Amino acid sequence: NNIYELHKTCNITQYLHASLFSPTPSTLKKAINNSFLTTFPNLTSTAVDKHLTKTIATTWGHQQQQRQGIRSTKPNPKLNTNLEEPITTSIETRTNKVYVDMFTPSSP
Repeated sequence: NNIYELHKTCNITQYLHASLFSPTPSTLKKAINNSFLTTFPNLTSTAVDKHLTKTIATTWGHQQQQRQGIRSTKPNPKLNTNLEEPITTSIETRTNKVYVDMFTPSSP
């Protein structure tokens, strides 16, 4: 009902942009050009280009994007999946690896 009280194309464009949860102008223009918003009065790509200003809501809505360059693209080194063969090293070579052998104690 509020759309009928707005008479200027600038105000109508900003109101409809806010009612669509403030998408980026390029996304809004793609939706208009693909005829997804045909029921929205006076909303055209040229009106978006001419009258839509940057809004804080659009900026805040796109700040939660995933940061790039955090996850490594290198494959992980293969682990020893064969549990029957222990990893053996000589005593002279110091490593941080520990070998544990499990056994079940028998009662006398």
